[in-house]
Amino acid sequence: MRGGNVPIQEPVKPTISTKSMKGAAMQWFTISKWLMLAKMFFLIGIIIFLITTFSGAKGGMIASYSWMTIGVFVTMYMVSMMVSMDLGKDSSILDIIKSIAPLLAPGGFLLLPLAFLIFIFYRLGPIINKDASHLPYVFYQINFAAFFFIVIQAYLLIKFYGDEMKSMMNGTVNTKKWIYIPGLILTSVITGAISVQLYVIINSFLTDG
Repeated sequence: MRGGNVPIQEPVKPTISTKSMKGAAMQWFTISKWLMLAKMFFLIGIIIFLITTFSGAKGGMIASYSWMTIGVFVTMYMVSMMVSMDLGKDSSILDIIKSIAPLLAPGGFLLLPLAFLIFIFYRLGPIINKDASHLPYVFYQINFAAFFFIVIQAYLLIKFYGDEMKSMMNGTVNTKKWIYIPGLILTSVITGAISVQLYVIINSFLTDG
């Protein structure tokens, strides 16, 4: 080097790949916050149910299951964000359906029994609240059993989406999905059967007085 000049090194500009990685990290962070929000909705529903059960408050069942239903819809919105991260801009509608359907199905397994329970308490709730002291003890047992399996489903759903999100972030396959999905199907069938039994008990109470 002449004149003892030290060459000035220009700062390295972040490459497109670096920028895209940062952007992807922020998007995954946003998705994880949506998962946390879903957990909060499920927790609120659980707290409302327990308060209603032990205090005898009226109208709490619909509120409890409604909050949990919102939690399911939050996870479904989160799924759409996950799929948009995984698919390219040139993906066809068929590609989107193939990617999003297997991720939405687990939420549907929880949504169906929740919708039926909301229907039961929406239709028969006012009558139940009017004469709750005369309800048979088996009603409270079956009602709590339905809630118990709903909570199990919510737990399995959160675990499923949490592991699925980690797998998509790391570019790996979620090997645990086939543990969660059969569990969600089984608990959904059990909850549905219990809910039907709950509906029959309430109708029998109304008919027989």
